[in-house]
Amino acid sequence: MDEYWCTATIIHVYNNSDWHYMGCGKCNRKTEYKDGKHTCKYCKSITPSEKPSEVYKLNMDIEDESSMMMIAGFDGAITNLLDISVNDMIKITSQKKGNEIFDKICTELVGKKTSFYVQIRKYNWETKDTSSMSVMKIEEIPGLRSKIKEIFKDFK
Repeated sequence: MDEYWCTATIIHVYNNSDWHYMGCGKCNRKTEYKDGKHTCKYCKSITPSEKPSEVYKLNMDIEDESSMMMIAGFDGAITNLLDISVNDMIKITSQKKGNEIFDKICTELVGKKTSFYVQIRKYNWETKDTSSMSVMKIEEIPGLRSKIKEIFKDFK
């Protein structure tokens, strides 16, 4: 696995897709729910021994001067970027106008340039599949957090 910092502009946020999932309490990967239990295919953990929790997975298209790729920003990176936990965002989107707030926040990200810490796995190199690049860190975007606070004020 290789890891790189890249500086790029966010050109699209997939806010209409599944932006969160129930993650394994042990390894944080997506669990499968069957027969009243969450099971992780990766580490074979089964609830309730490893309590699952909600995890951000926000897909975005980014581009720099040489190329474009889809990335997946996961829990820590997105929580740090937005300054909103996944559980708080789920509560927000479950309220009246909550999805509008989430859409506005995602729209606010488009056009912003920042640095991304991207993991490129062997699979990505072998298949040339850039649709599953994982982002572990995203540098803070100046002014974004105050803009998000303004969005919340507009909806109160």
